[in-house]
Amino acid sequence: AHAGPFRDPATGAIVMDFVAPVGVGVARHALVLRVPLEDALYPLLHGRTTIASEETYLARRDGEDALSLSPLRFRPGAPLDFRMPLSRANVIATSVLSGARPLDRPLRGFDYRGAEVIAWSRPVTGTDWILVAKADRAELLAAARRDGGWIALAALLALAAAGFAVQLLHQQRAVRLMAALQREHESALRNETLLRNVVDGSTDAIFAKDAEGRYLLLNAAGERIVGRLRGEALG
Repeated sequence: AHAGPFRDPATGAIVMDFVAPVGVGVARHALVLRVPLEDALYPLLHGRTTIASEETYLARRDGEDALSLSPLRFRPGAPLDFRMPLSRANVIATSVLSGARPLDRPLRGFDYRGAEVIAWSRPVTGTDWILVAKADRAELLAAARRDGGWIALAALLALAAAGFAVQLLHQQRAVRLMAALQREHESALRNETLLRNVVDGSTDAIFAKDAEGRYLLLNAAGERIVGRLRGEALG
C-alpha cells in the first residue's frame, strides 16, 4: 500500500510512504519506505519546453476541494497548501475532479490564475490523482500564427512528396506489368518453337484447319500426303 503525499512532521518535506508486509501468512511486521517527492517525483514534472506558460502538475479531490499535490509554476509554496473549491466549474482541474468534464480529452478553460488555457488531464494509475498539463491559449495561438507559413509550406511539400510517390508507384507498376508481359511473350515463343519442332519432327501427318476448312498448320509428312508444299497449302 502507499500513503500520502503528506508533510513529514520531522523534516517538513513532502513525502510518500510505501508499505510492504513482512512474513508469510498474517503479517505482523511491515517495511516502510519513505520517499521525499522533491527529489523523486517533482523534477519529472518540469520538462524542457519553449512554451513559457507550459505547466504540469498533480492534483486530487479532497472533500469539496481540488488539492494541489505538486509545486505550481506560478504560485510558490503550493504542494498540499493550495486548494480550490470544486464549484469553480470553469477551472480545468476542479471541473475534471468533480466529474463535470472528461479525462483524456483536450480541454479549453481557465487555470488557477484565471488565465485561459488549453489543457489535457489524465488519471494516475493506482491513485486518486490526476495529472494536468496546460499552456496559455494566447501563447499557443500566437505560436501557431507565427509558424503558420512554415506549416503551410511543410504541408505543400508533403503533398508534393505524396504526388511524386504516387507517380513513382504507378511507374513501378507499369514497369512490373511490362516485364510480366515480356516474360509471357518469351514463354509463348518458346512454346511455339517447341510445338513447331515436335510437329516438324514427326513422321505422321499433322495438320490443323479452321472452321471453314483452311489449313492453319501442316508438317512435312502432311506435305507428302497432300501433295503441296506448306507455303501453298496454308491459308
